[in-house]
This record gives sequence, structure tokens and C-alpha cells, in this order.
Amino acid sequence: MFHFLILLISTICQADNPGTSNAKQLTLFAEEFKRSEKFQAALSKVSDGSVDEDLILSIYTILSQTSETESHRMRGSVENKLYLSPDGKQEAVYDSKGKLVDDGFNNGSYNYFHPKKEPLSHFFFDTTPWLFFGQSSKDPTSRMERAEAWCADFCSGILRARQLSDRTTEKTDRILLQEGGKETVALFLLILEEGKVENLAEVLNDRDVSELSVVRTVEKIETGLRNILVSGDVLPKEVTNKASDK
Repeated sequence: MFHFLILLISTICQADNPGTSNAKQLTLFAEEFKRSEKFQAALSKVSDGSVDEDLILSIYTILSQTSETESHRMRGSVENKLYLSPDGKQEAVYDSKGKLVDDGFNNGSYNYFHPKKEPLSHFFFDTTPWLFFGQSSKDPTSRMERAEAWCADFCSGILRARQLSDRTTEKTDRILLQEGGKETVALFLLILEEGKVENLAEVLNDRDVSELSVVRTVEKIETGLRNILVSGDVLPKEVTNKASDK
């Protein structure tokens, strides 16, 4: 209860808090990606219905089960615990002694979208900026470190999603209506292409696929994500160059 009360009152905006931004900035962020011919091509596939529905549903399901546990335990802070407010907007992270984490990279942040209820929107507008730019101006971690941490969470998301007895009954057209939904699927198409991953839906849906195969698939996804984060050939240099690696 103590952590929950602290979570509700720990909403003071900081200089680096993206919650101070507005809808126009979200639109501008999305527009940056559209400068890339590869991203535009992937987005066109999503928009014209060329992407397999099973893949779209798989991305949605896995992201809805992807917590951000490891993303807040970077550089050895393995006992950190993440707490999320009921509306999904505010995060708070506590260390093993119950102290609120405020180190500039493992601490909680503002979410525009609920991680579980709006997973595609959350990935594109909350997670993707973090992957590129970090938690704050004090964040010492590199894009490669953040990719590794997030992929560990994504792997857990796959394993958790495989155990679900009830999957989403949403239609793919409704899923893609989430703000940033089409952009998220387009970005995943590029990640999967860069990582040479062809079986994400199978890894999720086929119970005969071993956990070792899941891990190997996520390793390929991490390779693809790393390429996306550093290559101006995949996404526009305006995006990748702004995220100077450390």
C-alpha cells in the first residue's frame, strides 16, 4: 500500500519527463520515421492489408504481455521492482531497500499509453523513444544496452503469452486503429527483416516450439533491433543521428 500511495503522488514533472509534451510532438515523432523509404514501404504493406493477420495479432499479444522489468534493472540493479499506476501513465521503481529509484536510467517515467491496454501505441510512443534516446539526459546507457534489456522483457512476454488461455478477440483492423498501431507493426516488420526472423507467429502459437527456440528467436530480434537503432539506412539519419551512442 505504501508503494501504491507513493506512486500516486510521485507525478511531479521533471525537465526530462516526456509527459510535458503534447499530441503535436507525438505526431512529429511519427513523421520523422516516414522520411525513411524502408519505413514507408513497410507502412504501406500494413495499410494495404499485405501483412499476415496472425503476425499482427502475435505482435499485439506479445507486447500486451511484455512487462518492463529488465528495462528498469539495468547495470546490475537486479532487485528493482516496477509499479504502474492504474491508468498506466505513471511508473515508480523501488530498489531492494524500498527506496524510490532516481538514477536517471532505471527510474520510472511517464507513459502516454497503457502498456497492456494499448500495447501498440505504448511501444511506438513510449518504448521506441526510450530505445533511441534513453530515460533522461543523465542516462549513461547505450542503445545496445537498452535493446538487450528490452529484448529480455520481450522474451518473457512471449513465454507469458504462450500460456494465455484467452487471446484477444479484437480484429486486426481495430488493433491497427490504435494510435501508432500501423507504425508499430511496420517497425516490427523492419526489425524481423533485419534479424532474419520468419516465425514469430509460430513461436507464439505452436506449443511444440521449445523455450530454447523462443530464446534463439529473441536473439535474432535483438540483432534486428540493434540494426534498426544504429543504421541510417533503415530509419532516417535524422532519427538515428539524434540518438548519439555512448
